[in-house]
This record gives sequence, C-alpha cells and structure tokens, in this order.
Amino acid sequence: MQTKNLKQIFKWSVILGIFTIFGLVEALLVEGGLLESLSLSALSIPVAAIIYFYYYRN
Repeated sequence: MQTKNLKQIFKWSVILGIFTIFGLVEALLVEGGLLESLSLSALSIPVAAIIYFYYYRN
C-alpha cells in the first residue's frame, strides 16, 4: 500500500471548497449577467464531482 502525504490527501477537498466559496460569494454579491452564470457553474462543479464519485466510480 502506498502512503500519501497531506497534499495528496486534501488537494481535491481544498479545490472543491474554493469553488464552493467562490460560487457562494459571487451569488451573494452579483445580480444577473455573466458573473451569475459563472457562480452557478462554480457551484455545480462540486455537485458534479459528488455525483460522479457516488454513481460512476468503482
């Protein structure tokens, strides 16, 4: 079994957390326009990752 360091363990959790925080802040601060769709896509990335790992990963 290969040992993993902290960077390998928490890398994707931190990336998904950054997308979530960015999406929530943008949704609160921006009304309409292109940035609203950007916040929607930033919030949908963690949801898509959850769906992928729940249903499609062995």
